[in-house]
Amino acid sequence: MFDYCRRRRAARLGVPRMVGLDADASAVAVAVDMGRIWADGTRVEFVQARSEALPLPAQSCDLVIGRLLLPYARIDSTLGEIVRVLKSGGLAFLQAHSPGHYWSELRREKRTPREILYYLRPILSGWFLAWTGRQPRARWFTETALTPGQLDRVCMRAGLVPVWRDVTRPKPMVVCRKKDET
Repeated sequence: MFDYCRRRRAARLGVPRMVGLDADASAVAVAVDMGRIWADGTRVEFVQARSEALPLPAQSCDLVIGRLLLPYARIDSTLGEIVRVLKSGGLAFLQAHSPGHYWSELRREKRTPREILYYLRPILSGWFLAWTGRQPRARWFTETALTPGQLDRVCMRAGLVPVWRDVTRPKPMVVCRKKDET
């Protein structure tokens, strides 16, 4: 939100009302403290909530930014909530961790068997999603690596149409537009 706000101001554009959400209360507290510094009178609010149950009215958002949200959330529920709160034609900017991100973490330095398992579990979860179309339910496997193609597919399945992609990095990004409701 800070970067978005800064860029809008630099371009001499208005800063819209913004709501930041995090499931962790301590992260929300830090955001509130930081917001006092950079928000500079703009309408910025921070709320503790899970992405699977957004405390926002239906069709109330023009833009949803979910940077590195999907790997840590119930993907179908989260995307369903994003679609619910987006206005018709609204945009969702989404970023995920690809399997390449986890492989590079595994190669970074000598790893203990526990660390190896830690970085393998999102890769295995992503493979399960690719094979079955479902995210594993086991809590240990909720973190899910998404390839750029998987990111596109889960978005389209939820009713979001990819309009821009950056798949050149280990953290692929996609901007999707909510399908018009006609």
